[in-house]
Amino acid sequence: MKHQNVTPPPRFTDDPLTPPSTAKKPFAEAHRVIALFKQIHAGTDAERDARTEFQLADGEYDQIESTLQQDDVLSGYVDEKIRIRAVVCVHIEYGNKESRKATLSVWRPELVTTDDELVLQAVEGVADVAFRDEEGNPVDYPGLQLRLSEFAYEGLAQKEMGDEDTFVRISGTKLCEYLNAADSKEEQALGKHVFAKEVKKRKRSATPPEEIRAGDEAIYAREEERAAKRADRDMDYQDRSSTKSYSD
Repeated sequence: MKHQNVTPPPRFTDDPLTPPSTAKKPFAEAHRVIALFKQIHAGTDAERDARTEFQLADGEYDQIESTLQQDDVLSGYVDEKIRIRAVVCVHIEYGNKESRKATLSVWRPELVTTDDELVLQAVEGVADVAFRDEEGNPVDYPGLQLRLSEFAYEGLAQKEMGDEDTFVRISGTKLCEYLNAADSKEEQALGKHVFAKEVKKRKRSATPPEEIRAGDEAIYAREEERAAKRADRDMDYQDRSSTKSYSD
């Protein structure tokens, strides 16, 4: 029986189709969220924008939850942050030496219903309100106002206080005093010693020349003699090596 060569159909000989490239890898945003959680937990997120937002694709939220459930430390840290009742931010213009202005912002969590689901988001109730001017003087501002219940998570506050809640108020003048005291402590910790009067630094006196004792001269002479003999032996070895190479 004569064998025949069978040619496979074109779909088996052509190169396999390459899937279209995508701008983002699967769950790219989810990985960024987890990485940000780790940076915040480690305290290495100083350069981060305080209002970072992520656009999650389908399945990425589930991926974040799954990753957190496998990390006990990070999961506990995120759970603790979710129970926070208020966040107070004091913005100080440390980078501007000509200004001592300071502002206050306050965020609180709020549950919002979107697409038949509850979403926890931060709402800024007080936005960059100045309580210290550029010269460092207090500004006419009512100050910071927090509920006593906001110093604990909601379940504990309800259990211990019930409806007997009250306000904790710190005036703008007091805030300015506290901040000035903190600035003074920082300056003392980072400061340098300053003389009361101008002091000139005296030049260092010249180092006197070394005195050679009588016994040292004999030691130096023997060392020089040994060095000279060593150099002669090295030169003699080099001459013999050169002569041998020429003869070869």
